[in-house]
Amino acid sequence: MLDLSSLTLLATFLFTLLVGQSAFNGDTVHLRISVSPDIVKTGLSESVAEDIFTATAADLTSGESLIAAPRMRVRTQPGLAATMAKKFSLDGIVSATQTTLGIETMSVMGALMQGPPAGPALAAKGGAALADNPGSKTCLNLVLIVTHPASGIEQKRISQCDTHDPVTLLQQGASWAMEQVAPYRVVLSEVLKVARGTGGDLAHAKATAERVLSRPEGWEHAPERAMTNNLLAMMALAEKDPVVADHWLTAALAVAEIPPEIERLLMLNQAMVATVRKQPEEARMLMTKAMANRHAIELPDFAANSLIMQALTAWSGGDTVAAETLLRNAAQVSPRNEAAHAYLAKLLERKGDTEGAKREAHTANIARRFDPVLQSLVVTLFWIDPVQGTIEWRK
Repeated sequence: MLDLSSLTLLATFLFTLLVGQSAFNGDTVHLRISVSPDIVKTGLSESVAEDIFTATAADLTSGESLIAAPRMRVRTQPGLAATMAKKFSLDGIVSATQTTLGIETMSVMGALMQGPPAGPALAAKGGAALADNPGSKTCLNLVLIVTHPASGIEQKRISQCDTHDPVTLLQQGASWAMEQVAPYRVVLSEVLKVARGTGGDLAHAKATAERVLSRPEGWEHAPERAMTNNLLAMMALAEKDPVVADHWLTAALAVAEIPPEIERLLMLNQAMVATVRKQPEEARMLMTKAMANRHAIELPDFAANSLIMQALTAWSGGDTVAAETLLRNAAQVSPRNEAAHAYLAKLLERKGDTEGAKREAHTANIARRFDPVLQSLVVTLFWIDPVQGTIEWRK
């Protein structure tokens, strides 16, 4: 038997864990997928369904960004505090604690079952819509309910009446759910896949981004709205339309209450767009403002990439001496940065230093395999000619 002091100590310890879990998981998505017994008999358990959903969600929100992808908290893989809460029948305390502390929570609840479809089925991306099946044919159905602190509750029923492929159905469900939960990250992942040449669909990404921005102000946080505008600018550059890209970046900077590090990133991208538009003075002014903003940008290889952007700005204004110095500094800061060596090779070639250009081009080819993960910076996604103003995907 535990005495009163021991019980008090245990209760305090448990409450501290619950508060810690509430704070730590404030930006997580709580996932729960129920599977009907007849489907479980085929070998698809609830834990497997949640794993499929989680893996798809992770792929849909991949990529480096200043806005972190939400963590997925799966019911079948609870943390220590959640396990203890269940043991002592205190599951509701976690939610109550989060509410008391003002911590926002998101959840995705789903049910996978067999039966007739209730409405129009959701087609796979790029495919034809699946028709209703009012007859006796049994369909595979996935019902999803997403709870978002800003938008409230969204629900969707997806029916599959032909193939009965639960994996595909769960993947489609994850695609819809993550667009509700983390739309910016979904668009980012699609754009980065196109940039890597590993798939992706810019038209689909653009449609998703435009749906996000069509929602009322406040549906998602200001940083997400601003960075979604930024991605539309990247897509405009892919279509070789820097004027439209500048429009989207201007709209991004007009979003109220964006963090200073995101404002700095947007100004750096805008400086690169001005370089593409062959506006060297505008590019220089924007670069000066961006570099005056000293807020750290926590992205891989940002120190080298910022030097490369300054170099391209200087080069576009005819200052090749400064550009060369900045590119050499970038190559020294990050020897494995492909762009630093590639741009330096082009600059040396235009100066007539053929041997130096060959060395840097060779180093760039070696560095290519080690180059860091792509991100929503112009210089990591595109090759820019600062003299001609041309732009191409970095593939």
